[in-house]
This record gives sequence, C-alpha cells and structure tokens, in this order.
Amino acid sequence: MADRSAERLGGREGSVIYSHIAWQISKLHRGHEFFDENRVSWSRIKEGFIDREALYGASGRNLNAFCKLAADAADRRTARELFDRIGEAWDPGVWRERKYFDDYRKWAGGNPR
Repeated sequence: MADRSAERLGGREGSVIYSHIAWQISKLHRGHEFFDENRVSWSRIKEGFIDREALYGASGRNLNAFCKLAADAADRRTARELFDRIGEAWDPGVWRERKYFDDYRKWAGGNPR
C-alpha cells in the first residue's frame, strides 16, 4: 500500500506519504517489532521524514515520530541527532509515556536538557 501510494505520487510527496503510512502502521506495534514484522524500508522512511521537513518545515510531532522510528530501527546516530533537536519537547502522543522517551534517549546517547 505505501509503495503504491508513494510511486503514484512520485517525488518528495511520494516519499512523504510512504513515511506517513509507515508511521501510522508502526503505532500498531511495539518498538522494533514494526520493522521485524513488516516489509518496510528504514532508509525510505528516513528519507520521507527528511523530505517532509524540507517541504513543510519542522514540527515537534514529526521530529518525535521520526526519532522514535529511528530508535525502533536501531539507527542510533539518527536518533541521537533527533533527541538533541527535540530537547525536552517530547510528545506524549508519540511516546505514550515519558519513560519510553527517556529510555530511548539514554540508549541513543542524546543529551538531556
């Protein structure tokens, strides 16, 4: 579904829709299970979040979602960079509990502020 939608739109918009669909589906899974149980491309999801920011600007919700997916994909470097940008502006709609945000941030080596 995400592949077809992304291909139909093409370009950056297609990239954004791929990452958005993946993000929504990831909400039905816990942590890395999303990547273990679905045929999704982390590099493509990552590109979609980068394209979304380039097209529409940064938002707290998108930074948090991008960061959580980076951590779920075990991309420590990307997660650390995003945690540094997020600071203390964690989004409970993404992380559900502060504990998860803090645990992932500790894993990534992000700087608490």
